[in-house]
Amino acid sequence: MACKKGELVKLRFAFTNTGDLPLIITKTEVECSCTTIAFPSEPILPKESSKIVVSFDTKNVYDRQDRIVEIISNAKNSNQKIRFKGVVLK
Repeated sequence: MACKKGELVKLRFAFTNTGDLPLIITKTEVECSCTTIAFPSEPILPKESSKIVVSFDTKNVYDRQDRIVEIISNAKNSNQKIRFKGVVLK
């Protein structure tokens, strides 16, 4: 990903609940205030799909960027991580 400084970059991550119970995302954790997360507030039923939207504000960052978003849920393999990298051009 490459973008110009000052842009708001939105990344969409689709996922499917492959478990046997409804999936509930309880919270997310990010490394800096330049990254915000929008995730489903309602349970995702087994075999259903949804998405997580990561918004990255490049107003106060530049050059190479490497960010990790942690997703916390009721899944057995909870605390999944999403990583994205990019370059913010001046």
